[in-house]
Amino acid sequence: MAPVVDASSPARATGSTANSTVAITTGTFNPPASVLVATVQANARPTGASAAITTNGTALSWTTVAERSVSDGGGLSGYAGLFVAVLPSSRVGMTVTATVTSVTSPTEINTPSLKLYVVTGANTVTPVGGSTEGSSTTNNLTTTGFTTTGATSLGFAAGCDWNALGVPVSSDCTADTYDSAGASISAISGYKTLGAVGSSATFNLDAGGTLAAAWDWVSAEILSGPEPPPPLAFTPPGLFSGPRSWPQAWVGTGNPSPPTLTWIPSGTSGTAMAPADTGFDGQFLGAGNTNNYDNAHVYGAASVAGKFQTITAVPQATLFWSTKWGTQTQFYVSMYVYLTAYPSVTNRWTNMLMTTGNSVMVAGFDMDTTGHLVQKSDGPGFAGATTANPIPLNQWVRIETDVTVSTTVGAFATRIYYNADSLVADDTIAVTGQNLAANCDAIRTPLDGALQGPLWIAGFKVSAATPPGAFLPSVAAPTVPAYTVSQYGGFH
Repeated sequence: MAPVVDASSPARATGSTANSTVAITTGTFNPPASVLVATVQANARPTGASAAITTNGTALSWTTVAERSVSDGGGLSGYAGLFVAVLPSSRVGMTVTATVTSVTSPTEINTPSLKLYVVTGANTVTPVGGSTEGSSTTNNLTTTGFTTTGATSLGFAAGCDWNALGVPVSSDCTADTYDSAGASISAISGYKTLGAVGSSATFNLDAGGTLAAAWDWVSAEILSGPEPPPPLAFTPPGLFSGPRSWPQAWVGTGNPSPPTLTWIPSGTSGTAMAPADTGFDGQFLGAGNTNNYDNAHVYGAASVAGKFQTITAVPQATLFWSTKWGTQTQFYVSMYVYLTAYPSVTNRWTNMLMTTGNSVMVAGFDMDTTGHLVQKSDGPGFAGATTANPIPLNQWVRIETDVTVSTTVGAFATRIYYNADSLVADDTIAVTGQNLAANCDAIRTPLDGALQGPLWIAGFKVSAATPPGAFLPSVAAPTVPAYTVSQYGGFH
């Protein structure tokens, strides 16, 4: 489902050009359940400028996607920020407030300007894909691009021209603007539909006139939500005879949904895993290697995780799905991993997507000796990408991967979340136009190469329908009272 900006989005709100004006609040609006995107600009000459977003009523969890000011290398004297929150249910009479502060001299801040977008159809589990920020004195600017990680995404940009050259415009996205007529700043916020997975997303920001501008800008990708399930056909309800007559339950006869498979380790620490108790279809375990339950590193309220290690030069410590997975041409993975050391040799870290009887890798990773993930495939001529930064050690990290399986237009996108609960990726890589394979008929995780690990996994989820996102709770779920229902319909 492609994200769209809802008509309930409130008008831009802008504060006074007088110093010490740091907060601005939107007018009331009535949003549906959605993803909220707040773009903020301000005259923020002091260093250490940042913004905080709050709402009336029940508080939301706002994620700072990007901020740009004089505090950043190459930053200029304005401020631009972009923030995202998931609104789980509709509201009436809602307002949103942006407060811009500085650790050095808050009295020199003025003209806070807030444009808020209500976005429906967005991914509410992992709303944000790629993002970036920058500064420039170019008047008619094309921003530095970020790499898209989803299809039919919506891109947002926000720019602040501290030179206040006039009303900004844009040649490639919508333009919601503010201009102080030279007294403080000019501001522009806008959005557009982005290209295919792995494409570069840039935005045009064109200041007034032709003189040098002073742009601070931010941009981000809002990912598409899941497609609605296919319609089901139903058989009419009938009645059965007996002491009482009750309506027969509805029976769906439509197409089944694509498979979604989840593994959350649950066993006794120190014992070996077996496919029968993990729910996988089988395992590959080289001599001397280990697939064990272990409680040395656990996630949230879990009691164990899966610990995998290829101790010798013999490869493989993996579990796999084949029968349960079937044959698919699209897949999405989310996995929670914990590393205490990088491997001593660059080798196959995980083969996630397999075909032709678990023998050909369609999409997977190598890990190098400094902790970078390298996209890999056995497809002819495959050219994968490498993460910019190493996977952090001694903390839980979430890795998400989206793959389109094709011999001509194969796509392989990966997002790394250093905070496993985060909605904003810290590292993204993607390639398109690849020869991956015609289809896939097995999912395999995690260690396929020799001399890899130890690696702990708290959860692994794969879907042929939608990205799983952050699917594990980081804290214990509340206890729900148990009820029974009598034949007369009462709760006990």
